[in-house]
Amino acid sequence: MSGEACKQKINDDSDKYHQTHDEWDDRLLKAIGFRSIEESKMSDIKSIAISDKDRLIKEKQKALDGYIKDPSSDNAAKLKDVGVKPQTVKDERKKKEMTSKERNISNLSKREKQQ
Repeated sequence: MSGEACKQKINDDSDKYHQTHDEWDDRLLKAIGFRSIEESKMSDIKSIAISDKDRLIKEKQKALDGYIKDPSSDNAAKLKDVGVKPQTVKDERKKKEMTSKERNISNLSKREKQQ
């Protein structure tokens, strides 16, 4: 062996699969239940985005229900603020007037309706 090859062998910090000990440390920590900082950041961002979307959907539904119960100008302004279109209000009114059986049938696909 040459001197350079010996240096590489001594300083080589990998196993026979060419994985460094740092990679094994990361895998071990992950197996125990710890996450990397990047994984934590991405998870937090995704969680915040989902909660914001859920909050917006609940706000729209609350404004829609309020307008259907009492179609006042205040409730109409709330609908406009959350971005609900008049066609959505019409569709929601129709759904509320349907029975549960009719709603289930209307949600089926064409293929399911034929069966």
